Amino acid sequence: MQEDPFTAESFVLFINNHLAHHAREEVKGEQETLILFDNAAQHWATFTQETFKELHLKALTIPPYCPQLNPAEKVINMIKHKAKA
Repeated sequence: MQEDPFTAESFVLFINNHLAHHAREEVKGEQETLILFDNAAQHWATFTQETFKELHLKALTIPPYCPQLNPAEKVINMIKHKAKA
C-alpha cells in the first residue's frame, strides 16, 4: 500500500487533526502557537497560510540549507547513528 504524497492539503489535515485544538485553547488564553518550519512548498502554500490565519498560528522558518537548526534533522541523525551501531 502506497502512502499519499505530502501535499498542502495533507499538511493542513495534519494541522487540523493534531494542532488546531491546542491553538484554539491558546487563543482563549491569548497566547500564540508557534510552528517551526523548513522551506517546503507545502508549508507556504496559500491553502496552508489561510488555515494558519484562521487558527491564529504563527510560522517561524528555518533558513534554507541550515539543517543544523532543524530539530528533526538532529533526531534523524541520532536514529541513523543508533542504526549503524
